Amino acid sequence: MNEVSNISFEGLTFDGNVSNDPTNWGSGAYNAFTGAVGLVLLNSNNIRIKACTFRNSMMSGIRIQSSSSVTVEETKVSHARGNFGDAIYVEKSNDIRFDRCSVEDYTRIGFVTETGSYNISFSQCYAKNGHHASKLYGGAEYNAGFWSENSQNVTFSQCVAENNTHRGFVATTGPLTVSTVISASFHFQSCLSINNRSVGFAMGTWTLHPVHVSCSNCSSYGAEKGFMMTIYNHNDTFTLDGCYVYVPSNNTVDTVAYAVQNFELGTVSTTTPKIALTNCVSDCGAMDWSKFSSTQHDSADFACIAEPYPNRVSGGGKANITIDNFVNANQGASVVIKSLKGAPSFKISNSYVTIPVISDFTDFQLSNCRLTTLSHSFGGTGCYGTMSMSNCVVQGDMKVVTGERIILDSVHFRSWTGKTIEITRFTGNMVRISNCQFEKDIAASDYVLKLTGSGSFKPPVIIANCTFYNSPNVAAPSKSFIYTVASGISPIFSGCFSDDSVPNLLSTGGVLSAPSGNMLVTMH
Repeated sequence: MNEVSNISFEGLTFDGNVSNDPTNWGSGAYNAFTGAVGLVLLNSNNIRIKACTFRNSMMSGIRIQSSSSVTVEETKVSHARGNFGDAIYVEKSNDIRFDRCSVEDYTRIGFVTETGSYNISFSQCYAKNGHHASKLYGGAEYNAGFWSENSQNVTFSQCVAENNTHRGFVATTGPLTVSTVISASFHFQSCLSINNRSVGFAMGTWTLHPVHVSCSNCSSYGAEKGFMMTIYNHNDTFTLDGCYVYVPSNNTVDTVAYAVQNFELGTVSTTTPKIALTNCVSDCGAMDWSKFSSTQHDSADFACIAEPYPNRVSGGGKANITIDNFVNANQGASVVIKSLKGAPSFKISNSYVTIPVISDFTDFQLSNCRLTTLSHSFGGTGCYGTMSMSNCVVQGDMKVVTGERIILDSVHFRSWTGKTIEITRFTGNMVRISNCQFEKDIAASDYVLKLTGSGSFKPPVIIANCTFYNSPNVAAPSKSFIYTVASGISPIFSGCFSDDSVPNLLSTGGVLSAPSGNMLVTMH
């Protein structure tokens, strides 16, 4: 139908009489169908479709192209076939509303918005059983429940995508996004992805057109990656609040509940993409802990991934990332946070975390966090990021390597036998450690803090108002709380107290000493 207005369709059935499915869905069969599209709306406006049924279509059950002000309510679409076998397809259209619609059994996507479409809303819509996509047989098309590309201002409320081969929801800009808007927006409210194999929610940019994505109270169950955030523009923003991810155990791929990949072009911009996770939950089930604790695998509750996905080289995470109250659904377990590639800025608060590897960072802030008894690593020889911790508890190994400033304030280091806090510096920026408590069985395992430097100039280390406690009442006269590897590293102490069962606070290259600025006190 072309150039029609003010028409309603109600209670009708449209049958495209598509040919039968092949016995073998090989490369020569996935698009070998005959039949018709159920309904095409072209250059039309003020159209209402209510309580209709569309079935057995070639390509789409409903196609809305270059149209506006279209409402589709309580409508069902099933059995769409072909390389572009979509239940409902929207292109170059605006002000389109879908309410309580359900689609199933399609060979590409359930609901599609494309090519400059804008002001689209989906409310209580359901997309189920996308299968036999051409991608599986040498083609280029994926299966998904909802796919909005080259679109903007699209909202999804209480929608469900279930049992699609590749993805649940896709929201992305592209070269054909409406160019008049500053930032394309996609909003998800209380949406659910169930058993969509690869990704629950794939969100982001593929061109230089920036995107703003918000997800509130959304959940992903069963996908290898729950929320995938793809950055391609300095102005991209992603906000997730109250979201939940269940990731099943998988021995063949790295699984990530919340993942970031960065394909950002250029470094001249003064702005940085922003990602915020608040009150989110991760449940990685019977996870492969060898991958989660590995410094070589992306598997994590949150990760800036190094894995190429999909079909591109990931730049890791160049972004300002804020994580607050991030929780593991398994009571008592931590969340695992990683970054194997890129130099993100992290601000993490109010969380129980394991951080096996942050290979590089621009800025890293931890506040009101508890770090597990496992190993935690921040930076490396090429890192020039600022590191700060406040009001935290560290129970395991922690290694920090950076050429920039390190500030530790009000941190309780509770180290077990064989575990240490190691700080390595290679430029002249200051290390300040204040109001901290260091606790360890020094008699069983020498020193709790190791200071290392390289180069001719050793950075100053100021240690103020700190307490050093030898956890058992066992004298350790030949050991120390602090070990400095190079003689040029000379910590400056002020207002510190240490357990008199360890009379020498400091060991410099194996030489024990009791420096000024520290007082020995009886602590047992």
